[in-house]
Amino acid sequence: MWDHCRTVFKTVQGSRKALGYFYVVSVAVIWVAASYLVKEIVHSGISPFILTYICNSLFVLYLPLVELQHLSPQKHCRQTDDCTPPEEDLGFLNDAAHGELAAPAVKKEEPYTRWQTARAALIICPFWFSAQLTFNASLKRSSVTSNTILSSLSSLFTFFLSVRLLRERFTFVKLGGVASYVVGTALVALKDAEKQEGGSADSLGGDALCLLSAAIYALYTVGIRKVLPDEERVNAAQFFGFIGLFNLIILAPVVMYLHFTGEVDITHLPAQPLAWVVVKGLFDNVLSDYLWVRAVLLVGPTITSVGMGIQVPLAIFVDIVLGKAPWILSLGPAALMLGGATLILLGFGTVAYNTDQGEGNQSSEAHQGEAHAYTSW
Repeated sequence: MWDHCRTVFKTVQGSRKALGYFYVVSVAVIWVAASYLVKEIVHSGISPFILTYICNSLFVLYLPLVELQHLSPQKHCRQTDDCTPPEEDLGFLNDAAHGELAAPAVKKEEPYTRWQTARAALIICPFWFSAQLTFNASLKRSSVTSNTILSSLSSLFTFFLSVRLLRERFTFVKLGGVASYVVGTALVALKDAEKQEGGSADSLGGDALCLLSAAIYALYTVGIRKVLPDEERVNAAQFFGFIGLFNLIILAPVVMYLHFTGEVDITHLPAQPLAWVVVKGLFDNVLSDYLWVRAVLLVGPTITSVGMGIQVPLAIFVDIVLGKAPWILSLGPAALMLGGATLILLGFGTVAYNTDQGEGNQSSEAHQGEAHAYTSW
């Protein structure tokens, strides 16, 4: 019986890992596409602040959906004797880690309350908005490819914060993988510096904003796992709904101030770019950030951050196809860019493999006693 339960546990854990990696890849694809869209939006007259405010406020759409989903099972319970508690997330995005494979003797803990979720969202909200704002602003000055690769530096910040605050297991192999990211990032920054030797410092300013965004990104990535440590109890949709609500209310006075001081004119925003802002918000914020936080909760903050490295080859490929990669014709810049991208992907593979190996060993030990408990069945 113990061997059977151990097999069931490993199968469930494997399914959750696979789902987490699927989320990472999906988010990377959406983020690269959205980066090109944001670059066009900020050049069309929409300020990065207004763009970030609108997109993050759209998270509030999750709240009525969550409440409706909570009501539906209750109606069903009144009509039947067999009543099961509602799932902790939106049905169409639930993790495929429950059902027949779930161990019958494990009692599921109650989900975080609305108050606990709202409190966590209030803590994370300012970091979330700041990271998004600096990222969007950086796209006005730097290329999407450089921006994408420099963003990967967040993995270094995330790794050390995870080790320090979340007690994530430290290994030199994992550190080597993250260091590979750092070297790749340095190569990209060097490529931009060479390009700007005789001109303006716009690109370098964009790189600086991007690095600041990466640092803040690491703070809220680790912060989410810190304030909501048990992923089984997290209602990610409700969490994002509260982030959208707080963003909408708290920053509304700032928007009004910018409007009345003439910094932005919210009454004459161009219609077509504004429509693209909404599209960007629905897909790049409401959908992809939901998938991203599920990935953080399923596979951990470090591997999620490093996993975003899949954006690098995607961004380079798209830049080449669109003819926005003049560096490809010069041996030096091409070597720096492609070399940096290769090192980043190597770092991702190293961290992913090391994390799976380490967590597999820890899980086997941690749940050995739990599996023995099933022998009485």
